[in-house]
Amino acid sequence: MGDTTREVPSADPGRSPGAKAPAADSPSTPATSQSAPSAPERSEPAQDSTERESTDDSVTAELSAAESLLAETVHRFARRAADTDDPRTAREHLETAREAGEALDAVRF
Repeated sequence: MGDTTREVPSADPGRSPGAKAPAADSPSTPATSQSAPSAPERSEPAQDSTERESTDDSVTAELSAAESLLAETVHRFARRAADTDDPRTAREHLETAREAGEALDAVRF
C-alpha cells in the first residue's frame, strides 16, 4: 500500500507544510515584532452609581414587560384551546401555552 501520511496545514500562517524549523542557534523573529507598536490599552472609566441604577431600572422594566407579554400569551392560547372543538388544535394551543408558561417561570426566576 502507499504512504498514508498526509501533511496538515499549520494554524500559523507563517509556516507552510513541509517547511523546516529554524536551527536552534539562529535567532527567530516573529512577524509581529516588525509591526508598528500598538497603542497602550485604555482603561474604561468606572460607571457612576446613577448610570448603574439606570441600567438596573432598564433591565427591570424589560423583564416586567416580557413577563406581562408572556402572561398574556399563556391566557390567549389557553382560551383558544378551550374555545376550539378540534382536539388536535386544542393540543397545539395548550402546548404553546405551556411553553409560554415555562418562559414566564424563567423570567420570574
